[in-house]
Parts: sequence; structure tokens; C-alpha cells
Amino acid sequence: MDRRLYQEMYELEEKHWWFVGRRRVLCDSIKRKVGKTEKILDIGCGTGINAKWLGELGKEVYGVEISDEAIEFAEKRTPNLKVIQGEFPNIEINDRFDLITLFDVLEHFEDDSDALKKIGALLNPGGYAVFSVPAFSFLWSEHDELAHHKRRYTARELREKLVQAGFYPVKITYFNTFLFLPILLFRFMRKTFGLRGGKTDFFMAPAPINQVLAQLFGAERFLFRFVDFPFGVSLLAIAKKG
Repeated sequence: MDRRLYQEMYELEEKHWWFVGRRRVLCDSIKRKVGKTEKILDIGCGTGINAKWLGELGKEVYGVEISDEAIEFAEKRTPNLKVIQGEFPNIEINDRFDLITLFDVLEHFEDDSDALKKIGALLNPGGYAVFSVPAFSFLWSEHDELAHHKRRYTARELREKLVQAGFYPVKITYFNTFLFLPILLFRFMRKTFGLRGGKTDFFMAPAPINQVLAQLFGAERFLFRFVDFPFGVSLLAIAKKG
């Protein structure tokens, strides 16, 4: 992406309902299942929006990012972030971490099983890895193509890959469930009527609607304390190194 697109993403991540709701869900889930920790690595840290709140959970936060433009925005947003520039999993990383996060990143790897093994090798004994990934192949849309996704996952597929890579799944649940049917209908209509505009799904709704959607999405975190959802647009996985 060019600098203009990174600028748009930098601004969008602060207020778009999907990013806001996702942060609330992920942050609450990590606080409850992992808690405070020492050293964190955010793979695919982008413009640093997630590293910013991860700083509340760990003493040191590192990020992996390949883009010069993204790193510039990340360092502006999160000055304490220590960025390791390169492309995972090919990059050499000598440190070991207590928590590694990949928020909508795993689906970009050609070989996700190999990436999972390398993530495990970077974790300290008893360390955690947290993933969010897109769910269900029938939700595949132009958004996935533009985002360069390789796949979408089911809970069973993700669990099996985590176990094969030596992880113990602590929690696996679908999320973005409350809005599942509207998003399914939206993508079905776009596909059925050929409404392919060369754009992702990340457009800004009017402020009142955007706020309601963010509140609705973020409210899922309260139910996660008691149940796992059987379906949703995305998947959340928290896994411990075996």
C-alpha cells in the first residue's frame, strides 16, 4: 500500500466499528485468560493500534512489520513499541516471548502450519499465543481477495492445526456473532448481483450507526466469560505452548 492508504487505515482503525469492537473483545479475553505478562510480540503489527493496548498487559511490546510506511505510523502511535522489520516467518528473531499475538494475520501465510511451529519456537515455556482469523469459507468475498487472504477457518480446522503445532487450546470461539446474519446477507447480495467495486468492507457508516455497531460487537466480550459461540464472522483462539 502507498502512504495515502496507510494514512486512511491509521485513521480508520481508531473509530471504525469493526476495529473498535474487535479490540474490546480481544483485550477483555486476553486479560481474563492470560493476564499480565512480561514480553509480548505482535506479529503483523501494522500501524500499531493493537500494540498500543497490549502495552497495558506487558512490560515490553515488540512488533513485526515489513512496511516502512506502517512502521512510521506505528512508532508515531506507540512510541514504546520495539519494531522488528521483516516478513514473518522468514525473519530471524532471537528473543523469546511470553505472549505472541496475530490479529487477522495467520490467514495470510501460504503455510500456516509452518508459521504456527515457528511461533511456538518463539514462546517461552508456558507462553501463550492469541489468534483472530476470518471464519467459514462460505463467507469468502472480494474483501478476502483484496486483503490477500489465503483461507478462512472453521473452529475444528484451527484447533487441529494448533494441536499439531504443539499448542494446547485454552479457548476457541467464534465471534462477531451478533452481526453474522447482516454480514452474511450483505456479502451474499454483493456476490449474487455482481456488486464488486474493488473495495473492502471497511467503509465508514454514519456516526450513530457506527457507534451502535461498535457497542453491539464489543458487547460479545461479556458472554465470552461464560460460553463459546457456535458461529460468527471471525474466530478467536487462545493457546498455550505445550
